[in-house]
Amino acid sequence: MDDNFDGSKINSPDYWNKRFSEDWTAKGGRKQTAFFAELCCRELPDWFLEEGRARKSAIFDYGCAMGDALPVLQRAFPDSPIRGGDVAQVGLGLARALHPGFEFVDIGSIGEASAVADIVYCSNTLEHFENWREILHRLSRHAKEYLVVMVPFEEEDRIDEHFCTFEYDSLPARLPSGARLMHLGVCNAGLEPETQWNGLQLIAIYGKQRRGRDPGSAGMLSQPRTGSLRRSRPASAARRVDRPRSRSDRQHGDFAGSRGLVHGSSP
Repeated sequence: MDDNFDGSKINSPDYWNKRFSEDWTAKGGRKQTAFFAELCCRELPDWFLEEGRARKSAIFDYGCAMGDALPVLQRAFPDSPIRGGDVAQVGLGLARALHPGFEFVDIGSIGEASAVADIVYCSNTLEHFENWREILHRLSRHAKEYLVVMVPFEEEDRIDEHFCTFEYDSLPARLPSGARLMHLGVCNAGLEPETQWNGLQLIAIYGKQRRGRDPGSAGMLSQPRTGSLRRSRPASAARRVDRPRSRSDRQHGDFAGSRGLVHGSSP
């Protein structure tokens, strides 16, 4: 994809407004958003799922695009209030039309230090920005309890919209908000039936304190599931795993790759 889409700066709100109105659905954007959410929910650790369901934690999809992750999140957390937000007004309008049972807000109107939900979910967004650390810090301030982040892992031949590559040691162990890295896992999305991303995905959970446990006991990350690529060791100590396929494999035809807004989601 060219760095300029109809004259708009790549990854700007105008850029995504044009993409949502012109080629997002045709290039598989809606399917990819739902795919990432399904994959993330399946790979979340049991303790996180159990706590979120028991507490009926409010969830906010930060960079929701057309809102296609929200029904997936609702199935995983059936009693939780779930909202979505984006900076692209076209995407928000379409999200409200497609998913009238959910609330969608302009995240440009949210104060930088305002908590928006117990859990903030942000999928395939940070890789679109050179200042991803600043965005990560802001996201952690929006989360009352946990921040769930999903990004491409070891994407060496990046698609045009991506400006950084995430390794095991890319994400900091602690954030200025006080949140610490509680879970780090990798899954091979390319092995999934009808995959929407032929590569690896990194899933991280930040939180200030895991409830029901000694606050000082979270030095090690969550235990891996059988058959997953998770590592139950700190990010800096984890070894590398299988590399993703090439850019042409990941994009398979007209598919556009992952997407994020300055506070955004996927192709």
